[in-house]
Amino acid sequence: MKKIILLTTALVLMVFAAENAAAQATATESDVPAAARIMTILAIDNTTTLHFGDIVPSGTEGTVTVTPAGVRSSTGGVTLLEQVTTHTAAVFDVDGEENLYYTVSLPADAVVSLTGAGDPMAVNTFTHNSTEQLDASGEETFNVGATLSVGINQDPGLYEGTFDVTVTYD
Repeated sequence: MKKIILLTTALVLMVFAAENAAAQATATESDVPAAARIMTILAIDNTTTLHFGDIVPSGTEGTVTVTPAGVRSSTGGVTLLEQVTTHTAAVFDVDGEENLYYTVSLPADAVVSLTGAGDPMAVNTFTHNSTEQLDASGEETFNVGATLSVGINQDPGLYEGTFDVTVTYD
């Protein structure tokens, strides 16, 4: 008898639980809001050329480095002059959404060359001084420097080339 009462009670509880579960199987929330915010497009503008200045080569290889702060130095067989052309770090203006962070991507080593009257010269070890954050006006200015490899008795003349700088929102 006790078994019949226990089985009946269990059956009643299962039926009651099944009815409650079925009654709560679906719920709907109406008029749920959705939104999107379109951000200001990130833009970059080069305002000053990276220029290594006037260089006199010698019988040995050498390098010329211009830092993002615009400081120029040399190693090996080059003499630095300032008689005609001054040296400059490249300067970039970035515009975008205020206070947002971004990343600066510079060329990998030895992928940029300056071509001219003689053998091409490699430019590498690119560096920048960006904080990688836009200010309250959505702007930042930063500089880029690099190192130029000058060959033995490099032929005189103007050497030019280009490189890419990319900025991306984080």
